[in-house]
Amino acid sequence: MSGLQQPTPEQGREWAERELSDPRYSEVDISFFGKIKRMLDLFFQKLAEGVDNAQSPWFIIGVILFTAAVVGFVIWRVRRGTDDDFSKQLFEMDSEFTGVEPRVFRKLAHEAAENGNWADATANQIRAVFAELNKKRIIDVEAASTAAELAAAASAALPAMSDKLNKAASLFDRIVFGSHPADEADYRFAEQLDSATQALRAPGQETADSAEAANSRGSEQVRA
Repeated sequence: MSGLQQPTPEQGREWAERELSDPRYSEVDISFFGKIKRMLDLFFQKLAEGVDNAQSPWFIIGVILFTAAVVGFVIWRVRRGTDDDFSKQLFEMDSEFTGVEPRVFRKLAHEAAENGNWADATANQIRAVFAELNKKRIIDVEAASTAAELAAAASAALPAMSDKLNKAASLFDRIVFGSHPADEADYRFAEQLDSATQALRAPGQETADSAEAANSRGSEQVRA
């Protein structure tokens, strides 16, 4: 093994960063990978400052391989779907994700319900609920948002609907990431919740409506 070129800490850091820059990692828009990069930067910086007992090439190569394995495992868990919040995205993660349109999910839910596919019908109806809240700017949806996160944010803005929103989030996770056999009752619950969110006014809408009404009355008085 004497012919093996011993990498320097700086080379090790560069190899690790090159590995984490692979396109397959950037497909997953999660800050976790940024944290790994920062941790590695700090780690190799300390090596460069004189940690002599960590200069073994096998040690540095082992760190790189371990990091790649951890990141690869996380990506696999994200794409597979598991019981942890890290992988429970409400909407499909997409590099071109720019937002969500509630009517699209309502259409998908309706089509699935017509075919008796209550799992897809319920899941898409719940997506429509949070997409509607996003459209009304009550919550902000991001590509990696989970149902639980969005329900918590929506509950803070709409405390009267908190129980139903959290129930919807839990139902979504149990259907999509668990083994809950959704039925028509689940779909009807999500459908009713969606109707309730559609009836909500966006923040500031009442003020705008009042101002418009006042302007209208003022115009009528001027004409009189």
